[in-house]
Amino acid sequence: MKALWRFLLIVLITIGQPERAWRADATTPVKVTDSLVLSIPLEYEGNPYAIARPGNHSASFEFFLPDFGGYTPERRKSRVDENKVTVWYVTAHNTHGAPPDSVGLYPPNQIKNVLKYLVDQSGGHKDIDGLECYPGRAMNQAFCYGERDATQHLVIEIAVPPYPGWVVYPQMRTDYFSPRYDGLEISWSAHVRNLARWRDIDAQIWKFLSAWNVAPGQSPEAGGKRKR
Repeated sequence: MKALWRFLLIVLITIGQPERAWRADATTPVKVTDSLVLSIPLEYEGNPYAIARPGNHSASFEFFLPDFGGYTPERRKSRVDENKVTVWYVTAHNTHGAPPDSVGLYPPNQIKNVLKYLVDQSGGHKDIDGLECYPGRAMNQAFCYGERDATQHLVIEIAVPPYPGWVVYPQMRTDYFSPRYDGLEISWSAHVRNLARWRDIDAQIWKFLSAWNVAPGQSPEAGGKRKR
């Protein structure tokens, strides 16, 4: 009986306390590849109570512009936030699709296939925020191509007006392959109004991967290269 009253007292005290900030604890490490094992802070988890299971070879997280911060109690209350960036997955991916002219997410081939099958090149392209943008063959769609850095590129699909009546959160999204960390496929999206910050968003994702990497023998500055 005393144990029951003690439990009830703890519950009442907990209910009466003000809402606390999210803990800075990290999730259970997720092995994506041998050289990338991610321990993601809970405030960047889409659901702070869902602990990722080790060995599933895929991780996801979310953050917010303009300062790349994670969830706060206030942000949890908002169902739609135009400042949110969703990294749908970071997953292990071999070099399938990398050979010339193959279908896949390796950027040099990806842009060739996009230009061949998905866009209308008759009117040329527009330069927007450091991207070459082409109207898609489907309505309300465009595809943009640009340099992530001196050696890497990506293709971003963006929603363009006039938006259908059911679209309340027009997005830009990219899926691409990178050979870093033994081969990764990355997919992220954000509200299309943040197109001007596409390069900042993508660069920050790679900074997070480096900062959260707890794989043995890894150097964060090396981007996945093993220490000698």
